Amino acid sequence: MERRLAIGVAAFFSVLVFSAAVLAQADTTKPTIIGFADMAARIESGYGPMLELELELRNNEPIYKASVIINGQSVSISFNALTGAEIRRQSPKRLDKDEARLYSRFFDTGTSAGSTPAKPVAALPFAAARISFQEASQIALTQVGGGTVKSIELDRKGGRMVYEVEIRRDGVKYEVYIDAAIGEVIRQKIDR
Repeated sequence: MERRLAIGVAAFFSVLVFSAAVLAQADTTKPTIIGFADMAARIESGYGPMLELELELRNNEPIYKASVIINGQSVSISFNALTGAEIRRQSPKRLDKDEARLYSRFFDTGTSAGSTPAKPVAALPFAAARISFQEASQIALTQVGGGTVKSIELDRKGGRMVYEVEIRRDGVKYEVYIDAAIGEVIRQKIDR
């Protein structure tokens, strides 16, 4: 009887120790950044068509910044890139010349400005970003030989999606531009 009790107590403590180890391991897992395409889809379905979407590190926190068309005006909205929660929204503003050009190119605005809601007539090129935030970071770090990533932005430049990665290494600032579709380094700038 004592032997069975000892085995039962040992089994109980083994399960308890195993459970504690699993919980400790679960607490140390890092949160995952919402993928660019997933975040773009969330924003467009919940807010409206986007003109721009950037993923940045601000104070070591990943933030998505979007420029969204709402009621024919541009609204800048920041989102937590880990949760998707809206962090900040700026007041709507009239479209600037570049935004108006993009807006008219990708959306049917009706016969008179602002008379009808925008209807997509072509997909915005954000889907061209085939490499992830993390992959762009690794490519840039490899390119400059290490350092600390300070910011990463995904934006449209010259008709294609480009990651702009800012890295600091030994007091020197590097900017690495990476084609988001194929992961190729387009150029690198060094500020001494």
